[in-house]
Amino acid sequence: MQFDKDSAQRFVIDIVLVSYNSQDVLAGALTGLPKWANKIVVDNASSDASTEIAKENGAEVIILEKNLGFGTACNIGAHSGKSPFILFLNPDATIAPAALKALLDRLEEFPQCGAISPRIDDPNGEEYFHSQPQLVPSTISTKPPECAGPVAVLSGAVLLCRREAFEAVNGFDQEIFLFYEDDDLSLRIKQAGWTLMVDRSVRAIHLKGGSTKASWRLNAFKAYHNEISSFYVSRKYGVQRSLKKEAARSLRRLLLALLLFDYERSARNWGRLNGHFKLWKNNNY
Repeated sequence: MQFDKDSAQRFVIDIVLVSYNSQDVLAGALTGLPKWANKIVVDNASSDASTEIAKENGAEVIILEKNLGFGTACNIGAHSGKSPFILFLNPDATIAPAALKALLDRLEEFPQCGAISPRIDDPNGEEYFHSQPQLVPSTISTKPPECAGPVAVLSGAVLLCRREAFEAVNGFDQEIFLFYEDDDLSLRIKQAGWTLMVDRSVRAIHLKGGSTKASWRLNAFKAYHNEISSFYVSRKYGVQRSLKKEAARSLRRLLLALLLFDYERSARNWGRLNGHFKLWKNNNY
């Protein structure tokens, strides 16, 4: 793939990052990106210096008046660009220009590939991979290829999409506020006739959970939306779930966490219970 800065098509790729109080990591994600990439930061109503940091690092910034969720913000960022490829990059992830070019070369080599991800490591070099995604039947192997090859689903932390494939399925499902949006997008891209690939010869780094500074409130917030999204995608793909059983399990775990003064686990299970209550109240299960 050619990278001619002086051509009429200035940008080969749009890189979309969604920030939400991500000031501690955002600069690290932006500074290593190549000049031939169009950097777009969509800010979900942060109260910190995320937008200022994004502007200082050469990104186009779209400021949302309220937090619309990850998938919706990704769609807004993607629609603001025009490049034939879109990289969705978490603000706590980094990818080098050479690695990005290698992924683009793979898409050029495999025109039926709608989306691709690199090997995603934590800072200690431990690889992250979906072991058994909720929406993938246990009869389907999710073992990563030895080098590069097809997979069942891709991680949204570092996700390179062909714009044609992304727009063919109308992007991320905006009913999903947070969590499972990458699984859902992956399945719909495959249903539309495209393939998905992971290239493990290409490496990116992901802090995993470092986009926003951790707190009791944030842990509960994430657990709440995890349950809402989990039940939504289960219903969408015909997976049977028992709200009563899962709420009872969360209540038991909450009580145990409180007895053990485990505030992190208590926050998560409090969030789950609130999610279960919302689902029951709205008859959304």
